[in-house]
Amino acid sequence: MSCDDLIDVLVEYSHLFIGEGKKKFHEDKHGCHIFMITNKGINRHIECFEEDTGLVGKFFGRKDVYCYDEYKGVKIAINLIYRLNRLRMISLTAFKKDVNLVWPPKKKIKT
Repeated sequence: MSCDDLIDVLVEYSHLFIGEGKKKFHEDKHGCHIFMITNKGINRHIECFEEDTGLVGKFFGRKDVYCYDEYKGVKIAINLIYRLNRLRMISLTAFKKDVNLVWPPKKKIKT
C-alpha cells in the first residue's frame, strides 16, 4: 500500500470514529501520520496503555495514552495527548508493510 492509500484509510478512520478536526499529514520511513487537533475522544473500543508521568507532568495535567487498532487490514497506532487534563491532540499512524513491528504492542492496561 502506498502512503496515499494509508492516508485515505486514516482519514476514513478519523471521520468515522473521531469526527472533524484540523489535520496535518506527514510521511516517514515507518509509516504515514495524521496529527489532529481535537477535544473529542475515539468512539470505538480500542486497547490502550498510559505512559508513566512524572510529578511535574501530573501537576500540569499531562498524560499520554497509547492505543492500537486495526482497520481494513491496516495497523494503526493512536496517541492521545492530554494537557491540563483535557484531550488536546490525537496522532494516528498507519505503518507501512515492510516495517518490522511487534503487533499487538506488549504493554496493555485497560482504560
